[in-house]
Amino acid sequence: VLVGNLYPHCSPSPKKVPRLGIYDPKNNAQVAAMCTRVTTVVYAWGQNHPVPKWLTARVASPKVIALTKAGLPKHPLYLPATTQLQDY
Repeated sequence: VLVGNLYPHCSPSPKKVPRLGIYDPKNNAQVAAMCTRVTTVVYAWGQNHPVPKWLTARVASPKVIALTKAGLPKHPLYLPATTQLQDY
């Protein structure tokens, strides 16, 4: 299992994390490299950010643990351990 963070800015208050345009090229390169080393990529970052275009171009068939009402990947923190992966 490899875990990467799409957003180099972390906060206990997700709404305070800057929106689009904050992606760090160095961080993106690390996440992209991880994607080449695995057979399954799971999106799981929560409701405040859409899927970045650079990631959509790199990952053909992502999975999610669950979706928010807005159709974004849910963060796994409060999901039951028995939750099954699903196609995104």
